[in-house]
Order: sequence, then C-alpha cells, then structure tokens
Amino acid sequence: MRGLIAPPNLSPRTSHLISGNIMIVLILIYLLLSLVMGLLGRNRKFGFWGYFFGSIVLTPLIGLLLVLASDSRKADHKENEE
Repeated sequence: MRGLIAPPNLSPRTSHLISGNIMIVLILIYLLLSLVMGLLGRNRKFGFWGYFFGSIVLTPLIGLLLVLASDSRKADHKENEE
C-alpha cells in the first residue's frame, strides 16, 4: 500500500523535487489555458486582456463561459450605427 503513494526508492528530497516540478507544470497549463481564453475573446466585448486576466482570476473554465456568453464587438458596432 505504501508503494502507491510514492516509490519507496526515492529519497524525501527527490520526492520534493518531483512534486515541485508537477506544480510548475500545472501553473504553466493554467496560464496556457488562460491565454487560450484571451485569444478566443480577442474579438469579443472585453477583448484579449479582459478575458485573459478574467481567466487567471476566475479560472479558465469560468473564462470560457464568459467568452461564450459575451457578444462580439462587431455586433455592438452594428447596433450603435442603427
């Protein structure tokens, strides 16, 4: 049962380094997903930076919901012209 948690041949220092690397990878994935939300929202109401920072603060999943629920900038300009 002990072998399921961590391999028994790893020292505590090595195990700590592995968990640190996993944390860095997870943070990079989070930032990458936030970047994707910003790119998806670049032609939307709040633009790239609004959706990018919104995704960082509120999580990329919420950022995706915001992008999907928002109007495009082009639709706003057409309504103002009429």
